[in-house]
Amino acid sequence: MLLAGCGEALDQQPGEQGTVEPLEAIPTDPEAPYPPAVVAAIERLAQELRSPPQSIEVVSYEEAEWPDGCLGLPRLYEACTEAVTPGWRVILSLAGEIYTFRTDAVGSELREE
Repeated sequence: MLLAGCGEALDQQPGEQGTVEPLEAIPTDPEAPYPPAVVAAIERLAQELRSPPQSIEVVSYEEAEWPDGCLGLPRLYEACTEAVTPGWRVILSLAGEIYTFRTDAVGSELREE
């Protein structure tokens, strides 16, 4: 059996134990700061609904790759760059309603699904 990790291959026979470096854990602390794109989505929703940002709950957020510069949500007659755009899908909640946003990597481009 051949095991590889971080560019170094280890030749290990079945039944042998090797040393495996643990992956760094992703922080799950609810007080940890959100990525800038998540903050941008919170600010946009707060502005649109005229609610304080503190009243908005972050349900989830995950990295995504959008098919174009319009984040896969082009507006009528809008020309979009034809390049895969890294970003985030952000799901927020306010007063029992769910709002889903697509953003670019830093939140400068933001669209509601």
